[in-house]
Order: sequence, then structure tokens, then C-alpha cells
Amino acid sequence: MSFRLQRLAPLLLAACLTIAILAAPATALADSLSWSRTYVGPADIPADGEDGSIVPVAGNFNGVAFADGVHGWAVGVRVISPTVPGALREALVASTADGGRTWTPMTIPNVNRELFGVNARGAGDVWAVGAGGTIVHFDGSSWATASVNATYTAALRAIAFVDADHGWAVGDGYGAIRTSDGGAHWTIARNPSGTPGYRALTAVNSTSVIAVGDAGKASRLGIEVSFTSLPAPASGSLSGITFVDPEHGWVVGDDAVCRSTSTGGASWAPVNLAPLPDSMQPTQLDLRAIAFSDPSCGLIVSTYQTVWRTIDGGAHWVAERFVDLDKGETPGDIDARGVAFAGSADSPVMVGRSTVLDDKAKARAYLGAWSDRVIPPPTAPSNVTALDGGDPRPRIEVSWRDNSSDEDGFTVERATGASGWSQVATLGADATAWIDSTADWTSVWRYRVRSFRSGLYSAPADSLGIAVDGVAPTTYSNAAGSYIESATIDFLPQDNQGGSGVAKTWYAVDGGPSVEGTRAYVTGVLEDPHFVEFWSQDIAGNTENRERVEFAIVAEVVDTDAPTTISDAVLLYSAPTTITLTATDNAGGTGVAHTYYRLDGVPGDPGVGTSVSVSGEGTHTLQFWSVDAKGNVEETKTAKFMIDTTAPKTSAVGPRGFYADKATIALTAADDGSGVASTMYSIDGAAAVSGSGVTVTGAGSHTLAFWSVDMAGNSEEPTSVTFTILTTPSSKGTPSTPASIKTLTHKSSFTTLGYMKKYSKTYSVKLYFYRYKSGHYVYYKSVTAKSASISGISSFLKYSVTTSVPYSGTWRVRARRVVGSTVRYSSYRTFTAL
Repeated sequence: MSFRLQRLAPLLLAACLTIAILAAPATALADSLSWSRTYVGPADIPADGEDGSIVPVAGNFNGVAFADGVHGWAVGVRVISPTVPGALREALVASTADGGRTWTPMTIPNVNRELFGVNARGAGDVWAVGAGGTIVHFDGSSWATASVNATYTAALRAIAFVDADHGWAVGDGYGAIRTSDGGAHWTIARNPSGTPGYRALTAVNSTSVIAVGDAGKASRLGIEVSFTSLPAPASGSLSGITFVDPEHGWVVGDDAVCRSTSTGGASWAPVNLAPLPDSMQPTQLDLRAIAFSDPSCGLIVSTYQTVWRTIDGGAHWVAERFVDLDKGETPGDIDARGVAFAGSADSPVMVGRSTVLDDKAKARAYLGAWSDRVIPPPTAPSNVTALDGGDPRPRIEVSWRDNSSDEDGFTVERATGASGWSQVATLGADATAWIDSTADWTSVWRYRVRSFRSGLYSAPADSLGIAVDGVAPTTYSNAAGSYIESATIDFLPQDNQGGSGVAKTWYAVDGGPSVEGTRAYVTGVLEDPHFVEFWSQDIAGNTENRERVEFAIVAEVVDTDAPTTISDAVLLYSAPTTITLTATDNAGGTGVAHTYYRLDGVPGDPGVGTSVSVSGEGTHTLQFWSVDAKGNVEETKTAKFMIDTTAPKTSAVGPRGFYADKATIALTAADDGSGVASTMYSIDGAAAVSGSGVTVTGAGSHTLAFWSVDMAGNSEEPTSVTFTILTTPSSKGTPSTPASIKTLTHKSSFTTLGYMKKYSKTYSVKLYFYRYKSGHYVYYKSVTAKSASISGISSFLKYSVTTSVPYSGTWRVRARRVVGSTVRYSSYRTFTAL
């Protein structure tokens, strides 16, 4: 059978056919939204022949986009003979040049694939993507297929551009392609691999898009070929996404899921779309697409002929079902799949398909009429604070939190009470702070901030009151404890840092009247003390509490005696010290005025005070004297003392490693400071003894520890020397018993040694080894020892043997020496081999 394509007019209903609302919203709305069907198709194809039969053609719109207020495109699929296996599938495109009121079908040569997504950058720059990696472009007159630099067969579901050059298309199985030259070339950014896939994407700023899809996944795709995973908005599949600015956006998906973000996708919050129409459950509705005409007005379309609308930026949503029934259709048979605005909220456009039998399915387009739409004002700001802004003063920093995404700007008002507000600033969108440099010092200021858009103002958000300077000054005086004949007292007022400054200072003498001024002159010798009260006020009007000082005025006295000063210095210190000077005046005198000192004759002005810090090794000279209030000067006194922080140094005179019978060691100590007080020593850890020399007896190894202490008490760290005292061997030449052998392992080498009297003739020594076996010791071997002189001892020699035994068990050894014709044996030494 052959087919002839005909115009699609037979099934196009009259333009502006008003579609009734099937179910009214649960909450009454001031606005209303009605829909007119503006396209249905494609038309069935009349068959050749005389029987009047036709070839059924099915259709579906998946997406819609507008370049401006009049030019738009809807894309989908056209299926000829849908019930026949292998039915011909062609891309379906319809365009409008009157804002969606009428639609003209268009063809794309050689594109036999379904289109899913469309992006209109201008009337002559439209992009669409679809099955099998299809990507096509409309240049204002015709459609052409674009190519990718490598094989790409997965379905592409959506396309978006961030600027004139950079764009993305995403689809099944994580697939994504990109362009950086305005679509002239497309390259694979991520090949499809497994599931889930991306279903929708939108540009969020000039450098990135956000894509969402199956299993609730979300990713940020950057122009530098970066993929960043975002928190999943939901667990089910997501089919639509839109952003009204880089931070505020929404996603929608299966099971009536809607989520919003105010953090650019870093976090998501649930959106309440209840109540659902006809008491439906969320699992019965799949949300297909979402679009906003501006930050206030938005639409969501879904299965079951349902449309949600908002006029307050998504704060509230209301669902309605529209009715558009052809023959054989029932309510709920229309699946709305795409939504867009033709320029403004006044012209919403919706596309989709009927969901009846495949040979009856038709693509649908609708134009909405949104009436009585009262746009709410932008969301009010919050967290208004007013803080002291620092210098130059007065200066108040006002800040707030911007809670709106669509304001034109903000107004700032101020007042000094609960009323009397006046506007002091108008700021642009996204402002969050303003500095008031015109507030005066004397008032407590309050501020409030409103957001506005197109003449609509939010409710005001107020701050707490702030006083630019709420701190009173502080006044000091130079009053002394007593005066002769008269007293002159000065007052020194200071305002807080950054305050308004001191305005006035007052004082009152002995409870008299207040006098403005900073100097008081008081006379009169009294038994009781005089007193003066004083206080100040700053420019902001903050007044200080009164301060009070008491003082005596006495008659002038005759005083010719100087004060007397003593020090607490001692002759010797072992660390840096502080010398205290104590000065007293004679009874009935005028009192000590000052104490002076000079340390080590340093030229220049003397020091003033009664505390002198001294450091540095060596001898110091402190001169000191005092002067009384009458001017009588004391004769200079001198204190000499030494600071010695270094311990003495002690050395042993000629210590050796070995001594015969006894060791005599002399100790010599020296100190460059206060001198040596004592030298101490300890033998083998015994109690310390004082002395400059020591004699040690007793055969064996000994340790001598010695140190000294100087006159300042600095103690030297002990020094240790170790030596051995050897007992003179027998005059008959008998060798000493071999030295104790430490626990050893059989077959391993060990050394033992001993001592013997030295003769002019050398008499060698042998060591005899016996093994304990079967209840008695059995001779095993003999080894000739080596003889050696001992440093510092001329009367005897040391013998030594290095050998091993082949068996474990108990052994013993003795030394044998033949002196002339006489054999001399030492005692046995018993040891164990492991």
C-alpha cells in the first residue's frame, strides 16, 4: 500500500476552543486558569482506492520551548500505522509564530526518530534532541542534523545552553554531549554506561547546568567538562527541572514528587502539592515538566490531565484537572509532557498526547488564559540588625537577610520610637546591608526594611533599637592624699573609644554647689578631710556617676631632717634578684616624696622607686637616697652584693683504670664567682662525704662521684669515674681464681681472666676445664692463657683466656702456673653452660 501525506487540518479543532475545568481546587483562588486546544494531530492518511479507508497516524509531543513571546516549537514523534510491527516513526515538529495560538507542522529530512527535548535560543536558532543520539538544528528556514565526533546511540532527553557557545545535551545511561562553539561541533563528554539516565536539565548560571534523572540523581555539569554529583532531591525518577536564579530552583518527577532548593542544588526541601485532585494518591501521578515565567508564576504539568499553578514563587501550589475529550476518550487520558511560557505568565503553553489506543493517540497543544492573577509582593526580609559601625562616627551598620528571589530592591526606614518612620535609603536587588552615617548621637534609632517589586512592597522587618553612643564618660583626678595650706586638683575626663566625646565636666567641693570646670582650688586647714565630687557628660547626653576623692590640707611645718632609706640587699645571690628600698621620714616630718637609686654607676638620670631589679653575673653596686616633701635630701647610701649563678667545676687528679690494693684520688675544685664552699664525693653510691681527696680499698670495681658547691649555693652536676682495685697476688706466684663467668651458651665464645705476681722470668698460665658427668667432674681440656701488663701496676700481670665449651651443663675451671719447679693452682670457679 502506498500513502499520500495530507494536511493535518481534519483533526484540528477550532482555535481557542475553551477547555473546562474538571475538578475545582480544594482551596478557593482569586485567579483562574483555563486552556484552549490549539493543535491535535498528526492527521490520519487517506488510503489509495475507492473504499474511503485511511491509514492511522499516531502522534505525541514531548517538549515545548519559546524563543520569545511569539516564536515557539513543540517536538515529539509521528507514527504511521502504529499497530503494525515496524511502524514508521518520524520526528514530529510543530512551530508557532503567534504565541501558541496556531501551530504549523514541520518535517526534518531523514530523521526517523522520536524527539524528546527542545531549546529555542532565537527564532533562527532552535535545537532538539531525541532517540538514537539524534541532535538537530533549525536555522530559521530548515532543519538539519548535527553530528557528534564519535558514535553515540543512546537517547538524548534534554538540551540547554549557558551562553552563545557552551551547551549540553543529556540522556540515557549517564550519557552527555557538549559543544563549546555554539553547536558547530558536538563531542562526547560522558558515554552512556548502565542506568540510571538523565531526563531533564537547565542552565543555572553562565558556567554550568544541572541535570536530573532516574533514581533521583542530580549532577552539575560545567563548561570545563566537569561533572559534580549533587545531593539527590528524591529517590524516584525526576523528569523536570527549572531555576529562576542561580540559587532558587525546583525539580519534579514520578509519584507527584516536587522539591525546591535555595542553595543552587546543594540541598533540597520537599514541596507540598496537596491536596491532589479527586483524592488521588501520589503514586497515581507522574509530574512531567515545570516552568516559571518569572520568580512568582509557575506551572507543573503531569499525567491524568493535571496542572499545578503558583503565583507566589512556589510557596503555595493548587492543582486542577482540565477536560479535553475526543471520541473514545475519558477524563485522565491526556498526558501533559511539556510546559513553557510565550513571553510572560499571560501566555502559558502546554503540550502532550492523548493516552487512548495507539492508533488513536494524538499530539496535543494548549494555550492557557490566566486571569485575575494577583501577583503577591516579594517575600519580606528578616533578621534585621543595627550595629555600631565604628569610625568615622556616628555610623550605624544595618543588615538583613534577603528571603526573596524576585525583588527589584529594598527600602530602609528609620525612627526614634514606635512611629514616625521615614525612608532613608532605596537599594537594588540582592542588597543585604546599608550604612547610616546621618544619625545623630543623642537618639536611640530603630530601622525597618522592605523588599519591593513593580510597586508591590513586602511587610516591614524591624530591628531592635540602637544608641550610637550609650556609654558615659569616665573622669579621673590627680588628687593626692594630703596638701600643705592649699590643694589644686585637676580632672581628666575621657569618653569611650569611638564615643561622641566629652561635652562638660562638673565638680563640687565639700558638698557645695556644682561648678563646671576641670580644675578645683581648695583651701582651709581642717581636722576632717576635705572631699571633692566630680563627673562628666558626653555629647550624646550620657552622664557619669559622681566620683569622690578625700584629702587633707595641713599647715606648713618646719622640717629640716632628710628621710632615712634602708635596703634589704644581702652579700650574695644565686639568681637575678629584686632589691627593695624602704624609706621613712622623721616623726612629724613632711613625709617621703621620692626615693632614687643608681645601679652600677650608670650615667644619666637616676631611677625613681623602691624596687630595683638586678641581673647579670658579678659584683654590683647600688646607690640610693630619698627626698621628703620639704626637699630635704638624704646622704647617698651604698649596698654591694654579688650575683653568682654558675656552679664550680671539680676535676679528679690522675685517675687510672686500675690500682693495686688501694686507690688514692685527689679532687681539685675551682669557681670564678663567689668561691668554692665545699667539695663532696660518694663511693659506690654511699652517703656523700666532704673532702678534697679520697682513698678507696677493697678489690673489685668502684665508682667515684664528685662535685662542689660555691658560696652562693650553686651546686655542680656530679662527675663519675670508674676504676678497679686489684689485690696483690700471693708472693709464691699462685694465680688468682679465674673471674666469674656470666651465663653462657655452649659452643659460644666467652672470656675469663685473673691476676698473678710478676717475676723477671715469665711463668705461663694454663686454665684447666672440667665437665660434671655421672656424679663427678671429669677433665676436659686445658688452654694456655695470654699474659699482659697492667697500666700503672708493675708488680703483677693479668692473664686471660677466650675459649668455648662444647656441651651444656655444669663446668668448673682453675688456673695452673709452674714457678720454677713448683706447680701452683688457683681455686676452682664453677659455671653453667646452656
